Amino acid sequence: MESGTSGVETVNTAGGEVVLLVGSDSAELISATPNPGWEIRTREQEGLIRVMFTDEEGRRAPVTVLCAWLDSPPEIQTYRD
Repeated sequence: MESGTSGVETVNTAGGEVVLLVGSDSAELISATPNPGWEIRTREQEGLIRVMFTDEEGRRAPVTVLCAWLDSPPEIQTYRD
């Protein structure tokens, strides 16, 4: 995502889909939907949204979508642990 853009951002991962409403200085989680066989955990705090997908059977590495915006415009990153 480019800095300064705003609108709805959809992130598709092996574990599921995350939809965020991204503004110039904040973000909001609209939805997080796991794919079949995956579970989801979310954490929201000031300046941070974290969505973690974990495999119900533990055979696949977790996938995390992170959106942070403390001292900068919101930035979305995806990690595979």
